[in-house]
Amino acid sequence: MREFDLLAVVSLPAGVFKPYAGVKTSVLVSATGGRSPSRGSRPRRRVWFYEIRNDGFDPDKIQGGGRPETPEKNDIPGLLSAWVAYRATRFEKPPGVEAGSVLPLRTEQSRCWWAPFETVVENDFNLAASRYKPRGRRSVDDDPPNSLARCSVSKRRSR
Repeated sequence: MREFDLLAVVSLPAGVFKPYAGVKTSVLVSATGGRSPSRGSRPRRRVWFYEIRNDGFDPDKIQGGGRPETPEKNDIPGLLSAWVAYRATRFEKPPGVEAGSVLPLRTEQSRCWWAPFETVVENDFNLAASRYKPRGRRSVDDDPPNSLARCSVSKRRSR
């Protein structure tokens, strides 16, 4: 990351290369050429992450040497749309929210997010997308604490 301009990390689902390999894989996208003060290029300030959960093929079935298509489960068109939007900003404003953000209650989990370069450095250059993924807010039970305590006690007595 110090020598090349890392634009994006695309996280692919485990099994995307089945039947040949079932390992979790990510694709690193960098700008052509290294980052060099003599060339006048300036480093990116953010690393963009995109999580592909489904690639349009069934991850659990192998038929005829490959995986059967499941076009209704395909996150790649969303990736391509987000990439076009990112590229339109000259890779200055990545789509999504900042890494580690807490999403509002009942918000759909984001497919993309970004992390400041310094955050990646602080994490020993770990590029696992899940490390920086925004978290969903959890709903809180609004029952009074004393009713919850009574419920817990009655469950223990019934055992």
